Amino acid sequence: MGKRLSMGCALLALTCGIVSAQQGFLVIVNETNPTSLINSNQASDLFLKKKTMWDNGKPVEPVDQTDSSAVRASFSEVVHGRSTSSVKSFWQRQIFSGSSTPPVELANDEAVIMYVREHPDAIGYVTPDASVAGVKAIPLMVVPVKTRGDDPYYTTLAQKARLRGQVILDVHVDDQGNVVQVDTVQGMRMGMTEAAVRAVKKWKYRPATIDGAPVDAQVRVIFDFAG
Repeated sequence: MGKRLSMGCALLALTCGIVSAQQGFLVIVNETNPTSLINSNQASDLFLKKKTMWDNGKPVEPVDQTDSSAVRASFSEVVHGRSTSSVKSFWQRQIFSGSSTPPVELANDEAVIMYVREHPDAIGYVTPDASVAGVKAIPLMVVPVKTRGDDPYYTTLAQKARLRGQVILDVHVDDQGNVVQVDTVQGMRMGMTEAAVRAVKKWKYRPATIDGAPVDAQVRVIFDFAG
């Protein structure tokens, strides 16, 4: 049996939707911000300061609610995939190492809305029933998550040749979590592209959602071959 590929994922954007209250919070930005949809991985990167610039080159200004608030608990679970206390531990490590500092914490929806209204590059979140006059609520896509399926093996030829490279695939997932199409963005020789496509077509996902409603989406899957 051959050696398996290592695998990493990057998410693409996406599918239009409407803002709803199903997920327990609304994501808000300044009215001048052109962003019309954000996915959960992108939002997590912004709030954990793994991405610090908007696409226009302006610095992102994330703002959290207090760690005791129910809206922050919902946001942490959906966006970061972890509890508020786990996010706080992450920031304690960042502070201790001197790597970064956490976002500003504000006491309630009104304070967050005022901050976002007054800061063009800010992003925050509020409870679903908050009045968002003067700011813009944007839909959040929770990205598809693989739940079942094997990664591809190296082909015998590729393994003997110690072939290095990547296979990059755009995987189209329907609102039931089924893989309905696989497009090759970047391939490899010696049967590696075909092996990757065959494996991914058998995968099962938890489908993407926009504000709680399942939707079709596309995810980019990257297989790294180290030789």
